Amino acid sequence: MATSRLAPPEPFEAQAIERLTLEDTTSLLKQTLGASLPDDAVSWIGQHASGNPLFSIEYLRFLIRQGCLWNDGQRWHWREPRENRIPAGVEALVSHLCHTPPLSQAAEAALQARAMLASDMSPAIWAQVAGLGASELQGACEELGRRGILRAGQFVHPLYQDVEVHHLTRARRQVIARRAVSVLLKSDVEAAAGFAMHAELPAAEALPLLRRAAESAQDGGRHRQAAEYLSWAVRHADEPDRAPLALAAARLWRAFEPRQVIALAQQVLETEPENLEAAFLLAGALVLQGDEERANRLIRNLQGSSGLEASWLFELVSLHADRNDYAGVMTQWQEHPQLHSLAPPSVQAQVIRALDFMGRSTEACALAAQALGKPALPDAERTVLLLPGAGPCTAPETWRRPRRTQAKS
Repeated sequence: MATSRLAPPEPFEAQAIERLTLEDTTSLLKQTLGASLPDDAVSWIGQHASGNPLFSIEYLRFLIRQGCLWNDGQRWHWREPRENRIPAGVEALVSHLCHTPPLSQAAEAALQARAMLASDMSPAIWAQVAGLGASELQGACEELGRRGILRAGQFVHPLYQDVEVHHLTRARRQVIARRAVSVLLKSDVEAAAGFAMHAELPAAEALPLLRRAAESAQDGGRHRQAAEYLSWAVRHADEPDRAPLALAAARLWRAFEPRQVIALAQQVLETEPENLEAAFLLAGALVLQGDEERANRLIRNLQGSSGLEASWLFELVSLHADRNDYAGVMTQWQEHPQLHSLAPPSVQAQVIRALDFMGRSTEACALAAQALGKPALPDAERTVLLLPGAGPCTAPETWRRPRRTQAKS
């Protein structure tokens, strides 16, 4: 029996060793340190080392040197690193294994393209991005397989790909990325857009590509990815296109990342200080970060803010409702009785829901009945007011939904 990264000669029969499971990694690290690590630390190492014993130990040493793992004399403590860095020893080893002795020109081109492409990219696209013919790619894959870098066209370990990408020069990344954009543009606009940053396309090319990718992502329900594409587009846009793009991106980020909303909204307000949508997006994101006082101050300082009181109240109600903060919904609602008559059906429905979850079903039914009793109420507004599964709002027992546990805000 012998171990090797490379395919063994006759008469040996090759058997690939399974990667360590999380349980195996836990045992290895405990044996190495002589003590147990926090579960989160083991999970982090397991995720980044991907079951490789040597890499697991190197990550352990790296985290201790970085101060992310430390012992107070009683037990080990953990905090996640701020940067996703590869230990220098691992990076040097992987780079040496990949490039010593030097690869052929075709294998080098194939390796670089493989590093920048998604794992599910077809061999035909891989070949075009690498600038190789089909037979050249096949020969390159065989060489990379013999060297223990690729197996069945995929990296033998995720860190091989990470190291290879890290070592690519900016000029080489640009060449590969521009080829990828050209090849993918007709078949997969989102995949093409993923290379826009490294391709360093001129604005005239980058903007249409990123807009199309954002539309495709939204149509497919991938709203976070659409927000990413629009955020990239903002960097390429000049006025007057920048502000509308920033606002569109901020709207999408609102459901995922308030910090992104804040950055984009502030960017708009720098050039358009009276832009109400940007101000409301910024204020809403501040509320989501727990800074409601600053948000209120921002709205009050807007020119003509007296006319925005109702709109801001309804925005606050919605923000608290989205976080299942029903006490917050009712606080806002009860502090502004003079604005109740102006509330749209969507806000009334959120207040009704808050009352119900807080056990005030009689008040909830009364408000629902009042809202539904308006003459000539449009069907669309009536639909908004009727909660899923609710019957006629005539008595608490016919209206109330099953009780659910209130989530923490």
